[in-house]
Amino acid sequence: MSIQFEVDRTIQAPKEDVFAGLLDLKSAEQWMQGLVRIERLDEGPMHEGSAWLETRKMFGTEATEHFK
Repeated sequence: MSIQFEVDRTIQAPKEDVFAGLLDLKSAEQWMQGLVRIERLDEGPMHEGSAWLETRKMFGTEATEHFK
């Protein structure tokens, strides 16, 4: 099953900096609550179509989601 969602936030920073931060999966552990691990499913720089598995722990249970 696939779920699509959109998050809308206003951040007082250049959009290039914000976009670069969101694409830096290695830094996600610094800001993503409950993150257990992220595993890239491709190599190289992030691009349209890049994919990864993201595992978070919520309410004592780990759940893994596929992102693209």
